[in-house]
Amino acid sequence: MERARTAIDRIGGDPEAFVRSHVRRLEALRRAGHAERIDADHWRVPADLAERGQAYDLARDRANIRVSVLSPTGLDQQIGHDGATWLTASCSPASASRSPAKGSVRR
Repeated sequence: MERARTAIDRIGGDPEAFVRSHVRRLEALRRAGHAERIDADHWRVPADLAERGQAYDLARDRANIRVSVLSPTGLDQQIGHDGATWLTASCSPASASRSPAKGSVRR
């Protein structure tokens, strides 16, 4: 902990938050069967914990991926399609830095 505290202090981080985040990670891996908690401060981890953690993340993240079609027009057709955009004269670089008047709507 002291080695980690020194390194974290050097970059301006919070050592306690660093430890808590790693404990949360180990708890998640423990629930998945990849680590074992011996007591409050000690863990038994396999030599390939990094690979197991990566596989765990990939499997979990794939389950949470959702894809939505936002346009019925295919990407190849969108490239050359003439269509309306959100860019207007009021969004020119000169006016982009100014904020609109209170209550006004930029179109």
